[in-house]
Amino acid sequence: MPEDTTKVFGITYLIRNHHPDAKQRYYIGTKQLLKRVKRKPLKGKSKNRISFVDNDVEKYWGSSKRLLTDIEKYGIGYFSREVIELCYSKFHCKYAELQWQIKCNALIDERFYNNMLNVRLGVIPKDYVDIERNPDTLKL
Repeated sequence: MPEDTTKVFGITYLIRNHHPDAKQRYYIGTKQLLKRVKRKPLKGKSKNRISFVDNDVEKYWGSSKRLLTDIEKYGIGYFSREVIELCYSKFHCKYAELQWQIKCNALIDERFYNNMLNVRLGVIPKDYVDIERNPDTLKL
């Protein structure tokens, strides 16, 4: 993780299984650095209070049941995690995870714990700069 994460919304990460008796396996995922928490409104007010709290990224090891089963079986010491992309919006996180999973063929390759793709991107935000969509950078 980088030291300064003030503008970072989340990370796309890669988890590796290094156990000598197991197949070399990987997992690609994404995690937000802060989670949104709704609290009851103050007395006499009607709007919920919203705050952002730390999302315990350091303790998070993915959502794949197969991955979590192997972590329990072999021990956390045989797994490593690395950040492969810093993301600056929710859209960027989801899109980066999708791109990395497709680049690595993670859904089909048996070396990956990823076995489903569940990404809801929505509309591309106006402030998100996508090189493929910027006509000034296209090389025809």
